[in-house]
Amino acid sequence: MLTERKNTILQSLIQEYVVSAHPVASSTLAQHYVPLLSAATIRNELSWLENQGYVVSPHTSAGRMPTTSGYRTFVNSLLLHPQLYGAIAHRSIVREGAGNNTVGAWQSQATKPLLASIAAASDKLALVPDVLRFFAEQNKSLMVFWAPQLSNSIIHRGLPLLLTQPEFAEASAVLPIMQLLESHGSLMTIFEEIVSADYLHIKIGSEHKDTQLYEFSLVAMRFDCTCLLGEQKNNKSAAKSAKNYGVVALFGPTRMDYAWAISSISSLVKNLERPA
Repeated sequence: MLTERKNTILQSLIQEYVVSAHPVASSTLAQHYVPLLSAATIRNELSWLENQGYVVSPHTSAGRMPTTSGYRTFVNSLLLHPQLYGAIAHRSIVREGAGNNTVGAWQSQATKPLLASIAAASDKLALVPDVLRFFAEQNKSLMVFWAPQLSNSIIHRGLPLLLTQPEFAEASAVLPIMQLLESHGSLMTIFEEIVSADYLHIKIGSEHKDTQLYEFSLVAMRFDCTCLLGEQKNNKSAAKSAKNYGVVALFGPTRMDYAWAISSISSLVKNLERPA
């Protein structure tokens, strides 16, 4: 288990890496995130984190980047301690240039009315494409919506936005996601795994079963389609059916703002399930 100081340094490194997409130096963390610690102290802690597999240095004298293990430790902390969101957001907004990549972006003035509108809508499905597009634009990610009781189609928005991410500067880097969207069987396998869990489904990099998805992370959650069924929602047999679940999913680079993604997906599901 990480000490509080090591955990703070790891969280800070991840937040900086989300913003900059470059290996993070100890001096950057000392200046912008943990000013009470010296760069030398941070370097020592980063060395420990590297030895334990939480971060990695691409080459000698470079800064560090989080590994899948580092991201997983960070995400588990968020899931166990939601109060960390505020502290992480504070460290992000004081970082010059953080802009809309901060954890607080999902709470922007445009987001709350949008979620409120889908919660109150009698035809929620009609608003889904616009909602997906909004969230995709917020985090330059791919948003996917699947509700077999409502539509035979998988709705997705944001694929071109992935190409604006540094990791996917070459279009071929996004090819695995494009192939996934076209491979109905592979996508259904992922959806079935999400539906089988009653909590947030998060896969980071090499945690994916498909090696072609190692450059991507997935944050997803199932939702109950009952409130979206319109006239069918009074059909008790439909309401009790295991097939009555749908999925909202976000695909992005492993370098994503996980706190934002978790908050966004959770909030969207909550409002989809809320009776109009």
